[in-house]
Parts: sequence; structure tokens; C-alpha cells
Amino acid sequence: MILLGAGLRFAALASVADNRFHVDEALYATHARAVASGSDPLLLAFDVDKPPLGTYITAAAFAVLGVGEVAARIPDLFASVLGLAALWALARRLYGRDPTVAFFAVLLLALSPYDILFAPTVFAEPQVTLWVLLACRASAGGRWRWAGLFLALALATKQSALFYFPPVVALGVVHAGVKQSLHHRDTKNTEKKRKWRKIYIKLRALCVPVAKILFSLALPLLVCAILLALWDAPRGPERSFWALNLAHNMPDRWIRAAEVLPRLATWGFWLSTLTGAPVLNAALLVAGTAGLVSAIRWRPGRRATLVDLVLVGFAIAYLGLVWLRAFNIYDRYIHTLGPLLALPAARGSAAALKHAGRPATVLAALLAAALLVEPLGAALAGQTPVGGDKGQHDGIDRAAAFLDTLPAGTPVCHHWLGWELGFYLGETPAVSLTWYPRPGALADALARGDIAAPCYLPAPADAPVARWLGTVKAAGFDAEEVFVAHDRRGAVSLVMYIISKTEFVH
Repeated sequence: MILLGAGLRFAALASVADNRFHVDEALYATHARAVASGSDPLLLAFDVDKPPLGTYITAAAFAVLGVGEVAARIPDLFASVLGLAALWALARRLYGRDPTVAFFAVLLLALSPYDILFAPTVFAEPQVTLWVLLACRASAGGRWRWAGLFLALALATKQSALFYFPPVVALGVVHAGVKQSLHHRDTKNTEKKRKWRKIYIKLRALCVPVAKILFSLALPLLVCAILLALWDAPRGPERSFWALNLAHNMPDRWIRAAEVLPRLATWGFWLSTLTGAPVLNAALLVAGTAGLVSAIRWRPGRRATLVDLVLVGFAIAYLGLVWLRAFNIYDRYIHTLGPLLALPAARGSAAALKHAGRPATVLAALLAAALLVEPLGAALAGQTPVGGDKGQHDGIDRAAAFLDTLPAGTPVCHHWLGWELGFYLGETPAVSLTWYPRPGALADALARGDIAAPCYLPAPADAPVARWLGTVKAAGFDAEEVFVAHDRRGAVSLVMYIISKTEFVH
């Protein structure tokens, strides 16, 4: 199953060969290129709002394979494949020797269109997911320092890893059996002690091992925090990646009443793409819910039941937070949650088939795989709207090639396509790129002579460029199309305008 998942992910890499970078992918690849070339190893020239580990891994891929789209996507691809093996190991550890739960969990993740589409990208989430799964596996085995190391690697990749600290600790506490007897060994003597002494003994019996766990976790995390602080220090407090991340990504409000249902529908849609098969989604929801209810009713104290409660409880809390707090509704925000949700879904499915025999289990697996065939085909054909770019930036490479033909120093005034053009123009473009926040700023710069006309304005086909052209013309400049790019469906995807001084004819 892991090899099949690897094959599908490499097939996805081939299927996105014609996909240009999503804007955030272009940003991350630009950072990695600056590191790989040695021109800016600490990224001091950029306003970085994320930790650097993912960037340095991509830079290493550039150093080995050369700068390009395929090289940038390789690290996430391998992280996704290794995540399948990590999920198998975690499921075997959490649910005992019976491989049925692990098999179903890996089947769901290996054939997940959502996970497959994120494998050949440059986003941080596939790597964060791998580190979190390894941290869960380490904590479940009682290897707390390894768990702390993997959590540190996750945190050094993206700050959102902080959300997954609680389930890592909880799974380890539940499964490793940090349950000390709440009774003193000498029962006779304990019964003679005062009540406060009994309470002290109970708390000490529980707190001492928990304190040891926290210390073991804290050591690698402290080392990671020191290294990140040293890397971040040259930026100063105002440009710290922590400060910029809080400014860019952390909402300062709860959602409004009008946002409740639209946001719920969007998150529900992203969750549905984990399999892309409505029938299978319904079956997994029913099986997982029924299995959890049955376990709570008949086996409430078993570790497997507590593990299910931890996973489901965390999923509900996390989804409730990203729904009700005004976070961006990005599909990648549930990437790490997907494998963790696969575990209780697989356990519920295995419980339903427990007394049906192996032939029925094999048949159920084949049926689940059959239901995933159509969503997989749609995903590999680029018809599933998750993951990287799906044709939005078709033609950006041709637009960059057009700009490369212009004389050195030609001004290019951009508003919508900065990082995308910046990557495809190369690290040292011949043209001069300048970003303008609004049409008036561009018109004023032209009028003052800050930019020498003619200059070029690239715009996506769906951008409100008419307002920009109207403002420029009102300032006494002409604008006309000089380059048009088309997407894979033949529609216009990008237009390049040349802005020049109006010549009056008497």
C-alpha cells in the first residue's frame, strides 16, 4: 500500500509538470533560491514570516538538482511518502498487533486525492505532517526526547505545528501508560495518615512522571528555540518572523454571524476532498462514530478507546477553532489533521468487520479503493481544486520570457504578480520590478518621472485592471496590450500592457 501511494504521488508530480507555482509556492521557492545561491543565506532581504527549515530543505534540493519547479517539489513528495510509513508505524503502536486498523488507515491516506495533490508542492504542510506523525509515534512508544526532537523539527518548519503539541503529549500519556497508582503502597500506614497527606501522595505519584515527560520534551524544544532566535536576531523585533506571522496570519476576532454558514460549508468541502467520494465519506463517518460510541459504552477504560477520544476530541477542537476564529480558509490548514482522522475512521471500519472474517475485510478494502478510483482520476487530471496551482498562473513563464527580451533596466510596474514573475525571471532579472499598491501611486510615479516611460504592467485576466488603466490615462499616458498569454483551456490568463507618454497631435 505504501508503494502504491508512492507511485500515485510520483504520477501526481508528472501530472503537475504543466502547473506553474501557486503564489505562496513562488515565494517559498524564491527564498530557497536565495539561500542555495549564497546571495542571502539568512534571508535578511525578505520579510519572512515562517521558520527556515523548509526553506533550507528546498535550498538543498536546488543545490543537488538545480533550481526549478521539479526540484522545489521533491522534498514535499518524499515527505508525503514517508508520512505513509509513519502512519503505519503509529497505527500499529496505538492499536496493537492487529494490522487491520493500520492497513485501513494507510489505505485511506495512500489513496487520498487531497494528500496526493499536496505531495508535489512547495508548501510546508507535508513536512509538518511527517514530523507530527513521527512525534506521535515516538511519544506513544515512551521516547519523549525523540518526540520533542520531531516536534522541534515541525516547529522549525511552520508555527502551526504548535496546534499539534497537545495530541502528541496526550497520545503518549495515554498509550505509554503514565498512570501511577493513586494508592500508597503501604495501605495500612496510608489509612492512618491524615487526609492532606493522602492527597499529597496521590498528586506526587501522578506529577513526578509527568514532570519527567515535560522535561524530556522541553530539552530539544529549547535547543530549537535558541537556534531559531539566533537565526532571527539580525532581523530585529519588528521584522522577526514571529511578529510578522502574528501580523499576517493570526486573526484578532471571532467570526461574524454572516460568516458562520459560509465558513462551515468551505471547511466541510475541504474535509470531503480527503477522499473525494461522498459514499465513502458517509460510510467512514458512520463507522467511526459507531465504533467510538461502542467503545465508550463497552470498553471505556481501554487504551484504544482513550486514543480514539484524544484524536476525535482534538479534531473537533481544531476544526471548531479554525471555523469560529477568523483564520484564512486555506485547504492546506487541514493537511496534518487528515492522517489523524484516518486513525479513528480506520478503527471503526475494522471494528465493524471484526467478526466478518478476512475475506470480508479484503472485500471492504477493495470496495473502498474502487470508490476512490474516480476521485483519484479527477485529481491526477487537475480537476480537484486543492493543492497547488490549477492553471491560474498558466503563461507566467511565457510572460517572463517576453520580459527577458526587453532592454536591461526596463521598468516593470506590478501589483498582482510580484512573487510569481520574480521567480520565473530569475534571481537577477534584467528588467526592474517595482510594486505599486494602488493606481494613483503608479500614476504619480509616472508623472514625477520616478519611472521612465515606457514601462510595462502585467495583470491576470481577471484582475480589475481597467481602473489602473483609466487612472494612468487620466495622468496623460497611453496604455495598450503588447503580450497575451493563454491557459490550458485556451482562455486568456495574463495580459501585458505597455504604458507610454501620450503624444499630442496639433
